[in-house]
Amino acid sequence: MNRQPAQKKPGLGERGSAPAARTYPGLDLIRLVAALMVAMYHFAFFHPLHNDWPTVYQSADWGWCGVQVFFVISGFVIAFSASRKNAAQFVVSRAGRLYPAAWICATISMLVAPRAITNYIRSLALFPLGPWVNGVYWTLAVEIAFYALIALALWRRWSLHVVAIALGSFSALAWLVRSVGFDLPVGPFGHYGCYFALGMLLFERRSIAFAMLLFSRRYCRSLLGGG
Repeated sequence: MNRQPAQKKPGLGERGSAPAARTYPGLDLIRLVAALMVAMYHFAFFHPLHNDWPTVYQSADWGWCGVQVFFVISGFVIAFSASRKNAAQFVVSRAGRLYPAAWICATISMLVAPRAITNYIRSLALFPLGPWVNGVYWTLAVEIAFYALIALALWRRWSLHVVAIALGSFSALAWLVRSVGFDLPVGPFGHYGCYFALGMLLFERRSIAFAMLLFSRRYCRSLLGGG
């Protein structure tokens, strides 16, 4: 009796049938929590009246973690998108999602708090280097650099798994160099690459079985005092 070989689920950078799931609803909830974290952080530390509410100020100190959460989610979502598209399709889909919102927000920021026209143009183009109409645009610059890397990988047909490992390793090197008092001339693009890489690798290991295995290992280690 002939048996059909089991089909392997496509991994990062592999061609084959598209993943069965088309959306991951839980990510929207995580995005909402991360957005609230960042909003609270900015309100507590940059609002003119933040000194009048010390409780809010103290409780919002952890809100900066929301940015890192966003980057991990972005790595996961981009890996999902890249697994279903070629380079041209990927660029069009990402540009269609990011640029319209950036144009609207940059225009509103420019009307509310006018800046130099060059700052406005950089913001409209999501240029990697500032200044922009608002300092928070630095996160979008990091996103664009990451998108460009993935588009290049798709165009050159590089394995996205290898790209994730390389990006995470380079980011680890950037943090190591910074820890000894130096900096690689890459700005935030190297330091935050580890979060995108983590998201990409989480997508590759997105099965429930892997999540249960990972949780079980960490739980057993905690019981044994291994941290």
